[in-house]
Amino acid sequence: MAMLKTFARRLLAILLPLLVLGLAAAGAHYILNNKPEARRFGGPPEMATAVDAITLKKRDYASYVEAFGNVGASTQSQLSSRVSGSVIAHAPALSDNGFFEQGDVLVRLEPIDYELSLRAAEASLTQARAQYAEEKARGEAAVADWQRLGRAGKPGALARRAPQLATANASIRAAQAQVERAKLDVARTEVLAPFAGRVLQSDIAIGQLVSPGAPLAQIIGIEALDVRLPLSAEQWAQLDWPEPRLGDTEPQRPVVRLQSMDGQRVYPALLVKTDGQVDPTTRQIIAVARIDAPYSQAVRAPKVGEFMRARIQARQYSDVWVLPRSAVLPDDRVPVVQAQHVAYRDVTVAWSNSEDVIITDGLQDDDIVILTPLGASAEGLAVRATIDGVAPAPPERRGQRPSADAIPAQDAAERPSSSPRPQATSEAPSS
Repeated sequence: MAMLKTFARRLLAILLPLLVLGLAAAGAHYILNNKPEARRFGGPPEMATAVDAITLKKRDYASYVEAFGNVGASTQSQLSSRVSGSVIAHAPALSDNGFFEQGDVLVRLEPIDYELSLRAAEASLTQARAQYAEEKARGEAAVADWQRLGRAGKPGALARRAPQLATANASIRAAQAQVERAKLDVARTEVLAPFAGRVLQSDIAIGQLVSPGAPLAQIIGIEALDVRLPLSAEQWAQLDWPEPRLGDTEPQRPVVRLQSMDGQRVYPALLVKTDGQVDPTTRQIIAVARIDAPYSQAVRAPKVGEFMRARIQARQYSDVWVLPRSAVLPDDRVPVVQAQHVAYRDVTVAWSNSEDVIITDGLQDDDIVILTPLGASAEGLAVRATIDGVAPAPPERRGQRPSADAIPAQDAAERPSSSPRPQATSEAPSS
């Protein structure tokens, strides 16, 4: 009996730990296989790049050609004198590079020498006329003597003193020419303005001795200023301006917008002509844009020699897509937004300048074109586009709990109630 009890105790000492271990293992297995799942409220959002974009629409476009050139005078001349002499006076415009009207006296030379020559020429003319009158009287007297002597026939030329009379008449004409020349020399002591204009440069001074043909000043006309614009063959073809032909009427002249390099002054102009040949050094065509009445405009007139930027009206395009230059890659590809990712489209470029690119094929209306520079290898990049200035809705942040309306009904039923549990009340025993 004692041995049986000892055996039972030993068996219980062995089996009880094994039972505890087995129960622990079963509990662990149950917990591992039936662990609760954490509720997720949306996964982490995909990282997207913010870009600016526009909605594409076809439209008409007036293209233009850009060029640069220097301002020059439409009319320019060198002021000089036809006679020599000392300067006794000059117009104020020659001192301050001012303006003058046609016919104004710009320089006055000492006239006394030419006035004396005029007097001498007039005296010679008077003497020649007197000589002619004398010879004419002698001829008439000879004819009278011929008739008084009763000679038959008409007296000869020598008897009538015809040669002497012709010589006297020639002397009169020569003297008259001398008088006219002397009057011209006197008049030329006043150097007149050949046109209304402005003085560019003058070095004249009172008392200066000038000689015929010596330059006195550089002057320009004020009716127009010209800007010479070198154009490439491609730019010239874009203008779509036919070359003038013999007998053609006045062609339609392209409009030109001239702007100073500081961007502060703008001048309307017209393209009026081109050089008759291609420049042999640069292989460019020189076109001339003309500013009419530059000194009568509200904007300050450009200086001769000033560098100007020109925008010349060119060919008209209909139903084309126009994009900023920065939106088109050098290999003629355009990035668009497709399913919130970047996709590239191969396009056909009809014309481009420093600002705009004209596209005729490869896109569709309502395409979302990306304006932000992304480079050539952004295919498939996730983007958040601000389209036509309208920003997209902000993305859902990671870990943000949804609103109660967004939780399904079954999930709401599983949630523990937040209302307080009722507490049992005990009544005091009545006495």
